[in-house]
Amino acid sequence: MKQRFAIIVLFALIVASSITSFGCYSAASRMVSEDMDRALALTMREQQCDVISQDTIRTFNSHLQIAALRGQAASSSSSSPSPTSPYGY
Repeated sequence: MKQRFAIIVLFALIVASSITSFGCYSAASRMVSEDMDRALALTMREQQCDVISQDTIRTFNSHLQIAALRGQAASSSSSSPSPTSPYGY
């Protein structure tokens, strides 16, 4: 009987932690998306140009509020292919 109770408690904890983890992931994803949307809107309002240049990327990075995202936007105009993309873009 004690083993059955321990297994039930274990599965209850696994389910609870899974639900909590998914909720935290969804909230973080929404925060990142909102921050990037806001930064892009501010950048487009300031730049008023359809061409993305190094200045555009620099301005976009400066408008990001989440510190972990700053500096992650980069230009794909480099001569060497990106290590994360097999197609070079």
